[in-house]
Parts: sequence; structure tokens; C-alpha cells
Amino acid sequence: MRKFKVLVIAHQLKNKVIAKTNDLVDENQLLGNADELVKAGFVEEVKDSKKPVEEIEVKDAKDVKSKAKK
Repeated sequence: MRKFKVLVIAHQLKNKVIAKTNDLVDENQLLGNADELVKAGFVEEVKDSKKPVEEIEVKDAKDVKSKAKK
């Protein structure tokens, strides 16, 4: 299974999960065709390396609290 790095500020994945810039996601988490998302500049494929890839925790948008000042 291919892995992709998110290049935009935020990108919606399946089940309304939001990935942020530089998050790594599996191909099966992407909405739509992965190759089309690469062409559009939303994500880039991460090639296998000898070092293990650190998994990024992706949170659901409703679970993230705003940091805006009141």
C-alpha cells in the first residue's frame, strides 16, 4: 500500500477525518484517486526508505479544540 504526505494546510480523508500539512496517510484513507490528488498538488507519494515512518495521529475535526483567543 502506498503512503502519501499531505501538502496542503488541511485535507479531508474518509470518515470526515482531517489530515494536516506533512501528515502521512495511507492510499486507502484518501477520498478520490490518489494519482489525481498528486497531479493536483494536494499530496505527494512517499517512497519507501530504510528508516521506519513515524505514524502521525490524525484527529477528527470535531475533537480538535480552537486555539482562538476569546
